[in-house]
Amino acid sequence: MKLWKTCLLAAAVTGLAAAFNGCIVPCLQPLFSEKEQLFDQALLGAWTKDDTTYEFSREAPDNSEYRVLVIDKKGRKSVLGVQLGKIGDRQYLCGALDLESMPGECAWFAFPPHFLIFRVEQIRPQLKLTLLNVEAFQALLAATPAVVPHVMLKPTDAKEKDAIPLLTASTAELQAFIRKYADSAKLFPEKDVMTFEPVAGKTPASAPAPAAPETAPAAVPKKG
Repeated sequence: MKLWKTCLLAAAVTGLAAAFNGCIVPCLQPLFSEKEQLFDQALLGAWTKDDTTYEFSREAPDNSEYRVLVIDKKGRKSVLGVQLGKIGDRQYLCGALDLESMPGECAWFAFPPHFLIFRVEQIRPQLKLTLLNVEAFQALLAATPAVVPHVMLKPTDAKEKDAIPLLTASTAELQAFIRKYADSAKLFPEKDVMTFEPVAGKTPASAPAPAAPETAPAAVPKKG
């Protein structure tokens, strides 16, 4: 396997795109600004898929970013910084590949940091995410190259068919693109939904119960 494909696979394996075998659309900019990030306690804990565990914890008490420790079936570990946010009526996760988690010969792929975008389908009782479909996205770019700022990423010794799009759009441009195609069955196909199961003992059995709605006090009967 060429170094290009090895590094692409390594980038996927060390991140939340592991289940997609390297089929990713990386971004240079995050999907959300710091002020736009949300925090949902229901994400905290450990989730598993295809013998890989994803442990979500809060990065720091004073911010909304998640720290995700990824442990594959061979015990190899990597770390991601993940943000949760909302565009329209849908939630999304934006995860950054960690340069220090990449194999040395593949560090070029993760520098500068690349972000991956996932649409959140549900958080409980299972975590369900859909990654932007690379084939559909490439078809969209071929038909409408100006739909979102990007470049085609490819080493000089690789074939054109091995090139992948790298989104160079700003955070605002990314949000505009996602908002326009949020309900696209091609870019976010149902067949691509990833389901992560909670790990017993590490993930709460259910999401925190919503606060009980306020009710008006019962009327007190008048005397006499």
